[in-house]
Amino acid sequence: MRRILLVFLALSASAAVAQDFDVEEQEVDFNNANIVVTGTKIRSEFDGYSSSIPLVGFQRQADYLLQPVRITGDTRDAKQRVEEVYQTIAGFLRAANAQGFTVAYGDVVTTDVTSANLRDLPLTNAGRPDTSGITLFATTKLAEMNVATAQSRLAALLKGFRPVGRALVENGGSPSLSIVGPDRHRPQIAEAVAKDAARMAALFGEGYAVEVTGLEGTVQWQRRGTTDLFLYIPYRLTITPRR
Repeated sequence: MRRILLVFLALSASAAVAQDFDVEEQEVDFNNANIVVTGTKIRSEFDGYSSSIPLVGFQRQADYLLQPVRITGDTRDAKQRVEEVYQTIAGFLRAANAQGFTVAYGDVVTTDVTSANLRDLPLTNAGRPDTSGITLFATTKLAEMNVATAQSRLAALLKGFRPVGRALVENGGSPSLSIVGPDRHRPQIAEAVAKDAARMAALFGEGYAVEVTGLEGTVQWQRRGTTDLFLYIPYRLTITPRR
């Protein structure tokens, strides 16, 4: 199922063409998109679904760890400042890739940054006059690198990295998680709900029926712990006497 989001639209004729990061309203395929999960952010915060969180769902490890990295510049001349920031992004991209990280950009849906598209990244005011900057993610697959190793490598990378001119590269805050294609886990969620409904029916006996509604909805999510996510569909379980 597809839903309207603010995403960073990749405008290209083929996979080899540079991507454009302009923000537009665009459909996102939740079966394939890489979705950012920050803290207890759930899908309802940006597409209008109920925030009711059931106790039954499907818990699994996230696909990626995302460490925010803030890149800024404060050179007075605007043209030179922007050039220094883009050159610093290019250097950081190479250094991060060499350490096993992918660099990504996005809010809810991330897009990989490459040498072909990095100059399309939108720079914004960095909070002070005559500044430009952007927050990117240094990402790694949790199946390939644990959290401690990833954070240690990134800390070393940031410490040893030399930006261009007056640009700065800094830790951008607490790490986030992401999951690829959350709607793919509908069967696991439905199975967990069905098992719970069967247990409830057995508790009340043959004189009662159990009805489950709402499973036609879409998958939502919540962060659980350091690397796990809880995926669920808001549903209602009703127990009624049999007629």
